[in-house]
Amino acid sequence: MAVHPASVVMSSSRDALRRQRRRELDARRSKSRVRLGACLQSWGQLKESLGFVLHSELAQFLLERHGNTNTTGLAGSCSLVGLGFESCLGCLAAD
Repeated sequence: MAVHPASVVMSSSRDALRRQRRRELDARRSKSRVRLGACLQSWGQLKESLGFVLHSELAQFLLERHGNTNTTGLAGSCSLVGLGFESCLGCLAAD
């Protein structure tokens, strides 16, 4: 059974369009990604210990806490100090 050349072109065209859409979607998603690097394990542990299900819930919580603290002396006011996540959260005040 021979393959019709027009169907090959249409298939290739659809595949190219699908790849282009996927690249555009990935680019949009990439703009909202946060790279945790070496803190990934600590982030997951903190999320679990605070009872959050979604990463976005933990991020919102931390942003709200940061907004409610004195940024010049976080070690004294940050309620997360003592949970073991200070090195990744930046809760230690500069000496």
